[in-house]
Amino acid sequence: MRKLMVVAAAALTAVIAAVPAPSHAAPALSWWSDDFSEDQNVCVDRAKGAFAREGWTGIAVQGTAGISVNANKGKLAAVILCIDASVIVVVSGGDGDLAPNERDRLKYYMKD
Repeated sequence: MRKLMVVAAAALTAVIAAVPAPSHAAPALSWWSDDFSEDQNVCVDRAKGAFAREGWTGIAVQGTAGISVNANKGKLAAVILCIDASVIVVVSGGDGDLAPNERDRLKYYMKD
């Protein structure tokens, strides 16, 4: 299970990092993962709620077996993955500590 989570996080990180940044500086990238003992529907509902409470827009759910919830906030893009009994939060973009700070806010809502 942990191996699947690490592979999914690495693949997602590669995709997000490969997207061209509008500026010359590379975007910040911050992620967190953990076990999630609730079922996948609870994870997805919690992810949508976390994005909404923190003011993210364009919240979209994609997938079936491994479900991703995507959103945007200013110069940031984020995805919360709900895979089996795991949750992965990835935030990309912005300057300085913006991505890690937003990741921490989303992590707060996604902790099991």
